[in-house]
Amino acid sequence: MGNLFLCLFSSIPRKNKEMKKAILLLFSIFSLVPTWILTMEILFNPQRYNVYFGLGLCIFSFIFICGTISIMISYGGITTKSIEETLRMERRMQLRNLDHGFDLKVGDVGVTIRKGYKWALNQGTEFDLVEQHSDEKPDEVVGTGVAIGNWLGRFKNVPNNLLKIEHNEWAQDKDICFDMMKAGYGDFTEDSEVTALIYERLS
Repeated sequence: MGNLFLCLFSSIPRKNKEMKKAILLLFSIFSLVPTWILTMEILFNPQRYNVYFGLGLCIFSFIFICGTISIMISYGGITTKSIEETLRMERRMQLRNLDHGFDLKVGDVGVTIRKGYKWALNQGTEFDLVEQHSDEKPDEVVGTGVAIGNWLGRFKNVPNNLLKIEHNEWAQDKDICFDMMKAGYGDFTEDSEVTALIYERLS
């Protein structure tokens, strides 16, 4: 029951917080209302439940605990490890490479150049490394990385020492890197603002 609830909960898009809150509340209600009815029935008519009294008491305890925990979660009182981990994974950013891999070994430090400032991450921020494909092959998470620094500025001013550790070996040549950025973003010039994210590959 708990695993089914967690699967349904985690399948909701992370932006839809209101739906998640509503499901938590409904789960709590459906847990506590039957429990309350069963408890009152047992207390006021114990002679009718001699055989099933113990079973009913066990069911009561289980559902009551589940319902109480759910209510506490919905109001931010506590978080279970499983749901906390699910939400943490949903929030993790994904660094995607289209039709090429990550030319970094685990433990190596590299750079990726991205248009704009979305990837100006705080030091210590972890993210997934995802290989994306233009054909029908599904995306694949191939590892994780952690941000260790940023360089912000116009593409034409990206320092050569950063280009030398670009995580795509082809893009270590500035002309090729520009062509790749142009192909990827379309509206891109040498004066476009970019972020050079410096990161370490963790896995």
